[in-house]
Amino acid sequence: MTTPFTPPTSDPASLGHLFHVRLNDTSLDETDIKVLEELRPIGVQVTNINFVQDAPYSEWLETYSKLIEDVHARIGREKIFVTIDHEGGRIHRPPAPITRFPAALEYCNFAAEVGAAFAEELSSIGINLLFGPSADIHSNPNNPVIGPRAFATDPQAAATCVVAFLKALEENGVVGCVKHFPGHGDTSTDSHYDLPVLPHTYDVLKERELVPFRAAIEAGISTVMTAHILFPEFDSTLPATLSPTIIRKILREDLGFQGLVITDDLDMEAIRSGYTLETIAASVLPAGCDLFLLNHEPIRGIKMAKEIFRLYEEGSLPEQILTEATERIYYVLNKCKKSEVRPLSEDVFLKHKELVKKIDSCAK
Repeated sequence: MTTPFTPPTSDPASLGHLFHVRLNDTSLDETDIKVLEELRPIGVQVTNINFVQDAPYSEWLETYSKLIEDVHARIGREKIFVTIDHEGGRIHRPPAPITRFPAALEYCNFAAEVGAAFAEELSSIGINLLFGPSADIHSNPNNPVIGPRAFATDPQAAATCVVAFLKALEENGVVGCVKHFPGHGDTSTDSHYDLPVLPHTYDVLKERELVPFRAAIEAGISTVMTAHILFPEFDSTLPATLSPTIIRKILREDLGFQGLVITDDLDMEAIRSGYTLETIAASVLPAGCDLFLLNHEPIRGIKMAKEIFRLYEEGSLPEQILTEATERIYYVLNKCKKSEVRPLSEDVFLKHKELVKKIDSCAK
């Protein structure tokens, strides 16, 4: 797949490779079609609303397969990212018989086995990029959004589990994306609804939050997702997703990560309520992010693409930044398998149920 950078035009699709959107239903609605055809995003995220819940396996798989086929046809790209948030515990989207694993905190001692199981099942529903694992630390018991989604309370233990999970996941055909940089484990605010603020200094981050991310980067991970968190010690006005200090300086320079940086959902209230679309468009690429998630109102991607083109045309957005982002996106996309939906045998699901039983018995 050749992917030379070509200068954007006023057509939003010329910048569509910077966008990743979520679908609205088990089949494409008018808004989906408009976004997919006019923006031509580089990827789509599926969630529970995209599966016919409580239907027999063969029935929901057939409907879902048709949805993915329609997505490919509407976007018209040779290959796209098909992604999912899938971590175990409460972060579980597909219907049965896709295995419902416990939360990461419970399967930390089985991270590699679970990573391999995830890859086997998710690749069967066309997933080629997993938005996971969480590389956060379970450091705040009152955290309303992370908690047991993290592997451990100890940074080094979490790092060991993150690396083991990622290696097994990728060895079995699914690319992983560690999240939420630079660490969401100590917040007491859910960024879906408001902007968390953490007072941490660099020394605190270095000793705790950054440990699993550093380990994942040293292990060769190619994709990181940002967090919508304000760190006043580094940037008093912009959350991590929009902050060059946090993404370009800490992630790219200090930790040496030169791979793909994906934003958390830009429709979350943590960022949407305090920053205009124009501010987001002007900040996100210069901050060091490459791929933008729009999960709740993807139609905004069309307007955002037009705003990015305006900035580029007036000279406010250097071509080099767009070129680098494009290269990183396609580098990871080329690593991903082309999405293919296919049924798995009953033996696969029975094997994974036994793994769940083993995890449960060790947790007691």
